Amino acid sequence: MAFPITKKTLSITIAETEAVATATTDVNGRLRAVLVDAADLDDTDTYTVAITSPEGFTVFTQGSLVKDAKSQIFADANDFPLDLPLEGESTVTITASGAQSVESAFIVYLLVDQK
Repeated sequence: MAFPITKKTLSITIAETEAVATATTDVNGRLRAVLVDAADLDDTDTYTVAITSPEGFTVFTQGSLVKDAKSQIFADANDFPLDLPLEGESTVTITASGAQSVESAFIVYLLVDQK
């Protein structure tokens, strides 16, 4: 039996001298996981990933993620499995804990249950 999971792939690059970058994607379903392939940040060690709904509500945030590593987030802050209903254009934001002296590229994967 196949699972109705869609993988949304976003490339997000923090520009030189900046600390924040965003990308949007159409998410129609329940967010089940957030996977991040992080850049080797310059002058800082951690970053935060956040997701904002089309209505402007921050529906997910995870901080203190480590640079130059692959992070897999399957649970919320209360250790419950992610199950966030989203519909429409959602915004994914990467915020480094300090401004970058070079461009820093991230790849973010959103695993969305379409059933």
